[in-house]
Amino acid sequence: MAKSNRQIYKIPQPKQPRPVPLEQTQAQAAAAAAPVKPEQNELCYGVFWGTLIVGALANIALVYFVAHNAIAAYSEHPINWLPAILNTLFLVMALSLLRAVVWGSFVMSAALANRTQSFKAQTDICQWARKYRRLLPGGASWATQAIIQRMLTKEQYKDAIALGSAEYETVVKKDPRDQSLANLCSCLGFANQMLNEQHRAIEWNEKAVDCYQKLFVELEKSKGMSKFAAKNVVDNLQLQYAQVLAALATSYLYTRNRVKAKEHLKNALAQARKAQDSPQKRDVIRVCEEQLGQLKHF
Repeated sequence: MAKSNRQIYKIPQPKQPRPVPLEQTQAQAAAAAAPVKPEQNELCYGVFWGTLIVGALANIALVYFVAHNAIAAYSEHPINWLPAILNTLFLVMALSLLRAVVWGSFVMSAALANRTQSFKAQTDICQWARKYRRLLPGGASWATQAIIQRMLTKEQYKDAIALGSAEYETVVKKDPRDQSLANLCSCLGFANQMLNEQHRAIEWNEKAVDCYQKLFVELEKSKGMSKFAAKNVVDNLQLQYAQVLAALATSYLYTRNRVKAKEHLKNALAQARKAQDSPQKRDVIRVCEEQLGQLKHF
């Protein structure tokens, strides 16, 4: 019997997207490679409440001191306008610092929970941040995405999609240019891929690609922003963008749209080559080259 000439395509499995990390030191890299330790939930709760209470008391003392000086300046006859105006401005600034204290308490304790792998504390603190998001500068999109990342790790894809879709609508209404949308959309694309909802995965990954493109345009326009952004953060953005393009190509392969798949694989390969050398970069390049080799006739 004659052998079939039909070529068999191996479709790569999507990989879970990661949030953009802050600049990583050698100590942090060593800690990440260390054995998993028992959760330190109580420590994380203690850091949250300790930071919140101490910060709030210090802020109250500052407000009292500045308000006392302002009242004294306004009580003089004639009014001493220069110190009165300055203390009024300082009072407004001191009151606004209270939101920063609350925000710092959530972020510091959630970061500690993530570093110590205290997932219960991390989830609780992020849920609290979501509940009081109106008090936080910039909202609580970071907290929602941390919860979604945890859901993806536990393979709770439907829950991740439900929470992520609601968060997407909330963020878009507030600021359609919010930079956190790129990672949020890629997480939703990954969750849909794992549920074999390829058309929905394409929809979300296309949105993620659009968000990344706008982000890179902003980085190019703003030289100050480019200098401020750490080099490894930009490299991570480039690599994550390449992974989203590769995931999008994977969905197009599942739907047998090989032309689109080839286009996005080429883009993913070009984007990955811009990043610094790393195992993740080499993995993306290897997968893209293998798939492009199989699709060279299209």
